[in-house]
Amino acid sequence: VTGVQTCALPISLFTTGSVVNVDNYYMSTTCAMKLRVNGVFCRGTIRSSRKFVPKSILFTPAEVRQLPRGTQRCVVNEEHQMLAVGWIDNKAVHFISTADTKETTVVSRRSGSKKMDVAAPVAIKNYDKFMGGVD
Repeated sequence: VTGVQTCALPISLFTTGSVVNVDNYYMSTTCAMKLRVNGVFCRGTIRSSRKFVPKSILFTPAEVRQLPRGTQRCVVNEEHQMLAVGWIDNKAVHFISTADTKETTVVSRRSGSKKMDVAAPVAIKNYDKFMGGVD
């Protein structure tokens, strides 16, 4: 079905306050809103080409090359209680969450053979923790 995306979860999850981690193939802003309305929180990476991704969190290729790792842009939609984040790791990462705040923390990343600490939104750290390196 073109142009239509569905969010299929067991009804038993609705209104439980569960958090679902979603990769960029399934994540969309509309899916996050529908889950939130049904009492399920979500977080996940989102493709920059998806509809309704805030343009203000996107980085141009030139910005990704010039700005330091850990640079972030954040937008909060109060109406839908949704956080949208653009973050530079090795490349730009775009993220949507209804489960996290816009707080910043530190994550450990590799640069060659060295480990370094990089500033990141708490949503990214939680996503990495609960996805277990799958994404």
